[in-house]
Amino acid sequence: MKNRIRLTICMLCFSVFCQGQVTMTLQVPPAGVLMKNQLWNMLLVSAIEGEQLVTVTLNLQDVQTNQVLLTGISRTITLRKGAAQLQVADVSPIQYSYFSPAFNNDRDPNGMLPAGNYLACYSLTGSHHAVLAENCISVNVEPLSPPLLSTPAHEAVLQTAWPQFSWLPPTPPNLFGDLSYDLTLVEVLPGQSSSEAVQVNVPVFGAGRLRELLLNYPASSKQLDTGKVYAWRITGRNNGNAIAFSDIWTFTVQQPNAPTPSPKIISYMALKRPGEPAGDYLVETGTINIRFYSFDSEYMAEVRFKDASGKVIRSQPQKILYGDNFLGFKAGSDFSKGQLYTVEMKDKAGKIYQASFSVK
Repeated sequence: MKNRIRLTICMLCFSVFCQGQVTMTLQVPPAGVLMKNQLWNMLLVSAIEGEQLVTVTLNLQDVQTNQVLLTGISRTITLRKGAAQLQVADVSPIQYSYFSPAFNNDRDPNGMLPAGNYLACYSLTGSHHAVLAENCISVNVEPLSPPLLSTPAHEAVLQTAWPQFSWLPPTPPNLFGDLSYDLTLVEVLPGQSSSEAVQVNVPVFGAGRLRELLLNYPASSKQLDTGKVYAWRITGRNNGNAIAFSDIWTFTVQQPNAPTPSPKIISYMALKRPGEPAGDYLVETGTINIRFYSFDSEYMAEVRFKDASGKVIRSQPQKILYGDNFLGFKAGSDFSKGQLYTVEMKDKAGKIYQASFSVK
């Protein structure tokens, strides 16, 4: 029992001694698109005499949750006194273990790391599992381009209060194992910038975990007001973590135009020969409108209005032209409501054309 205690104390002392004798300088790019083989760029400096058989262990953790997402263990390498510049070829083959579905998109040892914010922690282990050196570095894997807004265009004036939003995905696509989007829409108050409005104002509308690149403003949501400025932004998420933000664009909704009054539809009663099919017309507008087609050249005709007994109650001269003639006569006090009347006119040959009507 005493021998075991002595052995344990000796190993701890050796580990503490060696940790002061070996330094590890990490040379991992801190941000941008990152390949897995770049995780193994480091400089080891040893002050220990002789040779040491060592392995390098990597734990890649999520910054927000501290969850270990990936581990990597190098092959055993020989560490000599002095400086040793290590790259992936010096420590391969590497045994990777994955603990997150975010890495399912690319498990190639030479592939890309998925977008996210990570803490990469390394330990250099010698014989008897003695830890010779440890170090950590923050790594932010970012897409080359964030989501790009498409419609509504920046500073657009919309003619609808229910716009359609669309955007383009971030690139490159193999950085994302579980890509989704959040849309944020806010009102920009007077004196505010669009970026300030997105940061501090309560959203007018928001949608999360979107998988498509298009969203129609819901008809069930509050109608957007005219005269107000709105700002919108898309947040790209990988595995639920925000990894890229689009630019912020603004738009306004145009005041609807006053409705154009419908043109008046004027109804004309056609004068026909006696015996031809014809119905009785109802005059509702206070004007008796007549249509007559003349096959004769210009001439003067007499337009006569008769009551139900055949008595002429009005007679009026009228110039008639070749072709369609559209004539209008005021329905004055000589016409009684609900009574049946006849209007008649002759052509150049003396043939009579007529129509029956009543006044409403």
